[in-house]
Amino acid sequence: MWEGARGRVVRGARGGLGGGLTAWVGRVARPLPGREREFGVYWIATFLINAGWGLTMPLLSVHLFETGMNLAAVGVIQALAGLAAFLSQGVLGTLSDRRATRRRYLILATGATVPVFLVLPHLRDGLSLALAVTFNGLLMATYITMLYTSVSALGRPGAAGRTFAVYRISGSIGWSITTLLLGWVLPWGGIVGAYRLGAGLFAVVTLFLVLGLRHRAGGPGIPEGPPGVPLAPGHEEAEDAAARVLETIPDPRRILRHRELQLFYLGISLFTFAQTAGSVYLPIYLREGLQVSDGFFGLLQAVPALGEIPCMLLFGRAGDRWGTARPLLAGYLVGVARWTLLPFLAAPVPLVAVQILQAISYSAGEILGVSHLAERIGVSARGTAVGILSSFQALGKVTAPVLTGFIGDAAGLPAVFLSAGGAMLLAAGLMDGSRRLEARAAGAIPEGTAPEGERPAGEGQRGGDGAGRWRRSLPEGAEGSQERT
Repeated sequence: MWEGARGRVVRGARGGLGGGLTAWVGRVARPLPGREREFGVYWIATFLINAGWGLTMPLLSVHLFETGMNLAAVGVIQALAGLAAFLSQGVLGTLSDRRATRRRYLILATGATVPVFLVLPHLRDGLSLALAVTFNGLLMATYITMLYTSVSALGRPGAAGRTFAVYRISGSIGWSITTLLLGWVLPWGGIVGAYRLGAGLFAVVTLFLVLGLRHRAGGPGIPEGPPGVPLAPGHEEAEDAAARVLETIPDPRRILRHRELQLFYLGISLFTFAQTAGSVYLPIYLREGLQVSDGFFGLLQAVPALGEIPCMLLFGRAGDRWGTARPLLAGYLVGVARWTLLPFLAAPVPLVAVQILQAISYSAGEILGVSHLAERIGVSARGTAVGILSSFQALGKVTAPVLTGFIGDAAGLPAVFLSAGGAMLLAAGLMDGSRRLEARAAGAIPEGTAPEGERPAGEGQRGGDGAGRWRRSLPEGAEGSQERT
């Protein structure tokens, strides 16, 4: 009797703690009802993944450069990771349209990263490094796509930006903590020691995902089904209550048919080009060019991540309130200023200030890019849409290191950063063009002429980019019964 009573007390205490945490997640992030625990698992996993990145990503270019490679060779090696991601996204996007498949490949990709991190810092020849970096890029593309697609399906109507922003700050927190520790990690164990710690974190996150995703999330959520296949009768109402997404387009060709999305994807690719060019060569510039100390090097890597925490929350709320197009454009313009100013700065205080600009720009692209698609693409096809997004991002990751590597060898690293600023300016122009096309399409349909059932959720609450009315301009037959240097 005593054992049974004690068991009930323990279970009650656990339930109270879990219930309180679930309620807190529901208030702050506003995921779909019954999916708070699943959201929490992805939040903690992303925190651990980015903590591992903070120990390894800033040091990869430095390690390649210290093996004797010139800037162009460093760029080619880094581009291979982007190429692997680019070639894999068509398959990964389709796989991520099913929740069970997402979870399986997410766990496999994080687990396979452990041996890669253990081996990579010991490699010295170009071929071995190329293979390791390429495989790591493929794994990274896999678990990022699976995570982002999973989280984008958890947002409520009118709160998708807020949900994704609260999720994404977990990565910024993890990155900022470990990059701040680089000042102690590098004198202790060097690059090899940092990669070993990163491998340990990925081992932890793999075990955590295995345990955390053992059971299917409860609650109504959104019914899953094969892309393009309507749900069973009666599910339409459940889906409408959960996410109220009006369109489902599982075919990549149909998604890319829209000129607004064509310009959006091209803008994202150029944004990624600029960010990749900077992130690959900034560590070399700081360590080899400006000769900053280990501690200041870690601080400069951590400052953007620390700034991303409030910026991501602000951009998430701004996207929900005013639409994603204008805040996204503003973030891109801040990125133009960041990369254009960087070559002219060397003193500590200005370098820290320009890294704060990086936080603003990166937060806009990271949060609003996914939210932009979440507003326009149904959940059953969102994996395909995010896969296309990752493909265009990977295209930027492929071209940036190679082109800017040759620019750096010919004209120096400051020219690399100016090139990044130019790419960011062009990306801003494309994003503005996408916004204008969308507004023009919205203006072609007089207000109030659409049937009541076709009006998008939240219409009248968002302005600027015509996100809701844009959905009505999709081709006939596109409707379905389901819905982050």
